[in-house]
Amino acid sequence: MHFPIFNLDGPARYWHAGWFSISIANAIIVIGGLVLFAAALLLPFPGGKDAEL
Repeated sequence: MHFPIFNLDGPARYWHAGWFSISIANAIIVIGGLVLFAAALLLPFPGGKDAEL
């Protein structure tokens, strides 16, 4: 039997900032997506500078 790393049986934890509210799990997913998007924009394509047109 596989056990999760985190206890998923409890209620979700939320981060509140004024009118804005997001669960911690969703915030981690959103931040990870933004980091991946920024990396895709900033990192060069492999072999992109050596390719001939």
